[in-house]
Amino acid sequence: MVPQSIDGQLILDQPGGEFHSVTWFTLPHALPVIGASAVDVEIAADLEAARAHSRDNLRSYWVGSVVHGIRAALAGRPPNTSLEHPGTLVWVVLGAPRLAMFLDPQAAYAGPVPTKSEAGWWVVSHRREYADLARRAVAARAGANSAFTVADALSAANLVDSLVS
Repeated sequence: MVPQSIDGQLILDQPGGEFHSVTWFTLPHALPVIGASAVDVEIAADLEAARAHSRDNLRSYWVGSVVHGIRAALAGRPPNTSLEHPGTLVWVVLGAPRLAMFLDPQAAYAGPVPTKSEAGWWVVSHRREYADLARRAVAARAGANSAFTVADALSAANLVDSLVS
């Protein structure tokens, strides 16, 4: 077990699932809870390992679990039906593109790993057929009151598929 913070909540007594090669790229920007600041600790981040992890995560987790789960959960529902959990759609529309942007050698972003909002704007400029969805997801992440439908969720699944192919 490793101390960790999930959504701002300090967790001390549970196993962590976010300890992989990409973690070391985000660690220098972490807020210290105890001990030295992460910027004062030498961290051996392996860029190729992080890219390999990101490629595998896009295929296995995002397409293998998330996309299949979306399609299975929404099968047979009318396209214009509002989603009960729009935050999940925002997470998908900005999360998987974050990895794709990290893998794009031409992408420019502020940190060692793009933010979700940066990834949303990357979708707007690189996957124009999903630009409206990405704009709305970025706005929702920033606090705008946004509604999403079953059609939007299926479009998000298609976006993730397109990032892997």
